[in-house]
Amino acid sequence: MTYDDVPRLYRDTWAVYEALRKFGFRDEQIEHVASPVVYPDGTRGQDDHISVILTVDEKQCTFIIGKLDRPFEEARDLLERIRIGIADHSIDDTTLERLWTTSAMGHHEAFQSVAVTLLNKGIEIPMLKN
Repeated sequence: MTYDDVPRLYRDTWAVYEALRKFGFRDEQIEHVASPVVYPDGTRGQDDHISVILTVDEKQCTFIIGKLDRPFEEARDLLERIRIGIADHSIDDTTLERLWTTSAMGHHEAFQSVAVTLLNKGIEIPMLKN
């Protein structure tokens, strides 16, 4: 999988996940989710979205990345292909670095904003612990 195979929405999703990893959170604490919107009457909404959810000590922080750009099932499958590509190294380190540096999260202000958000929610950042 190349950089161009990963649409912007999914690059940003991966970058939030990566930021949380850089803060020291474990994989099992982080999930990226393609979420369907279902209204109380049971109908599906048109605003299905993708988010990254961090769960630490019964506290949760959800980062909504954006509205899905394709049908829900396709989005979920693309997220899984990206996850597998990172795990099996078919997405190489050069591509991962480019994904990071071209994302909003790869810039200091966004990275810092995530840290402040977590601290304000009472979530301790592992890399800041002594």
